[in-house]
Amino acid sequence: MSENRKCLSCWEYIDEKCSEGVLESDILDCSKYVFDNQKVRARYPLLTKTPKEKRGWERAASVFFKDTPKSLYRFLYIWAPKQVDFSDMYKCTFAIIDLGIGLVYLDLFKYELAAYFYVPPTELKPQPVLAIEISCGVPGTEDVEFIEGSKAIEGFEAFITLLEQEHDVYSGNNFRV
Repeated sequence: MSENRKCLSCWEYIDEKCSEGVLESDILDCSKYVFDNQKVRARYPLLTKTPKEKRGWERAASVFFKDTPKSLYRFLYIWAPKQVDFSDMYKCTFAIIDLGIGLVYLDLFKYELAAYFYVPPTELKPQPVLAIEISCGVPGTEDVEFIEGSKAIEGFEAFITLLEQEHDVYSGNNFRV
């Protein structure tokens, strides 16, 4: 197994066994420990709009995905949204996912899949206030530093891993996304 593969049961990196006691050799044989989209949906619910109490949150991090078609397919497979609006595929937000400590906005930015991560201002280091500030919106260019010990970035990294690593869909015929 590659060293960057995470167990989606406990969200830890897999070496010899994950924190729930699942052996790596079992993970190779048993797809329920590697991936369970019901568990992921329950842990990270898909929202239709930003909740009122989370509207003042600030953008902290953003990322382009390495392979837009595969990551987009994984999103559709995991969350199975009832409706997705791709009417403006050049630039649009089509999903909001609640990570608990932060919100992820999945966007298409110039036809490529991007994720923007918003957190409460208390999770970020104070930034200098500028008289004129111009935002370019390109993922990965305007990331902010988190406070020391923040768990928010770990949740965002786990989410990114979720859409970038392969998952078994039907283990009987080796169909993977």
